[in-house]
Amino acid sequence: MKIGDLVIMKTNPKAMGIVIGLYQDIYPKGLQGEDVVDMATVLWNNGVLGGAEVSFEIHRLEVVG
Repeated sequence: MKIGDLVIMKTNPKAMGIVIGLYQDIYPKGLQGEDVVDMATVLWNNGVLGGAEVSFEIHRLEVVG
């Protein structure tokens, strides 16, 4: 996945948007170290999130173009 990719949500294929940012969230896990999650900020273009910039875990998205 890269910036500019057209993506859909795997759980809602009608939710389509363009990746505008990629980053990693790091969560502490106490004595077990850290949990690193790959994230994408997407500019959504649909009825529910129309025009909104929302971040999701990359594994929840699918590149379609």
